[in-house]
Amino acid sequence: MSESELNSEIEYQLIDDSVCKKYSPQTEMVCYNHSSTMGTVLSHDYVTSLYVNNKIAVSDGLKLYGNEKKCKEKGVEFKTRVQLACDLIKEHVSRAKQTIDLWDSWFMCQDMVDECRKHRHNWIGEIKSNRIVFFDGRRYRLDELFNKLRLEGSFFDIVVKGELFQACKVEVFMPKIVMFQSLLT
Repeated sequence: MSESELNSEIEYQLIDDSVCKKYSPQTEMVCYNHSSTMGTVLSHDYVTSLYVNNKIAVSDGLKLYGNEKKCKEKGVEFKTRVQLACDLIKEHVSRAKQTIDLWDSWFMCQDMVDECRKHRHNWIGEIKSNRIVFFDGRRYRLDELFNKLRLEGSFFDIVVKGELFQACKVEVFMPKIVMFQSLLT
């Protein structure tokens, strides 16, 4: 297969949000949004989807987030960022046998997992270390479980593109996400 051909076996849909700074509060649907790099800023906030297959990466969707007040003023249906991300999953046209959705901790919630399941997508989501999980019938913060497993020697070496990582595969129950499996690295 050449680099420009699509892989018929696996593809990725990356979901994130992106803040685009604006300078006038008069700009259509502009709101104060939080950016991890700029803080709270007058901006548009877009929930985006990037399609990646083989060496090809193209935009797969774009949804403008508007806060509830702005949407009401404009007579537009209000949707949360998570609802907009779920819409992007729904609207994605799979071109391979397996689609894997990827997102950061902002989008790690039951609604996203459920939407992926509806469309038979697999998913990988980052999760914050302070989240509560249950392992072997006991309650842990994720960072506490990580430390416990590390001290017990549960991690193994894995090489990814020539770089060495340590990983540990465990099944945990997370009250807010049903059937959660984690690969800790």
